[in-house]
Amino acid sequence: MQLLDFSGQVLADRLTNCKIYIGPCSADVFIRNCVNCTITVASKQLRFRDCHDCKVYIYCATRPALESSWNMEFGMFNGAYPRQGSHFRRAALDPEFSKWDQVHDFSRSDENVPMPHWTKMADDACVTWEISFPESSCKPENPVPRENNALWFMQGTCRPPGGIKTKTTQKGLTLGKQSMFTNSGVPKLSKTRL
Repeated sequence: MQLLDFSGQVLADRLTNCKIYIGPCSADVFIRNCVNCTITVASKQLRFRDCHDCKVYIYCATRPALESSWNMEFGMFNGAYPRQGSHFRRAALDPEFSKWDQVHDFSRSDENVPMPHWTKMADDACVTWEISFPESSCKPENPVPRENNALWFMQGTCRPPGGIKTKTTQKGLTLGKQSMFTNSGVPKLSKTRL
């Protein structure tokens, strides 16, 4: 299933053994009762309920929500198709800030839901899903950068001082060109306040 356009709201229900691509959605995507699916999705809000054994490649402007689901594997958004960047703009999604790995697990304390509820996919396990249109001369594009700029403590309009861009990498938080971690992973002390 491929929804290669921007949309206002999407519901995917009762899918098994499917490969699903949901292009930029300006509001919410609700995925429920899905089993053994591979899903690529970009949305403002994303919610999973009663799903299991799925691989999901996510762009999400808010924290993805997980409820009564297990064995879900989440990775960074991997999709590309022609003019996808313009669809992100029309859906009012900023591809620079994705909270794909900041999952809110509503069932984290529920012993009736099998473990693990979700895991983070290894960076090298992310497989690009690139879709071309034979009738188009436009090349497939993925506007979401490979590095994630959405920091859990940078909510709302808060920004680092002086307009410094931040990014998270596997080695830690970087402000501009100065790392906030030593090579051993221990935080450096500095006068910079966030």
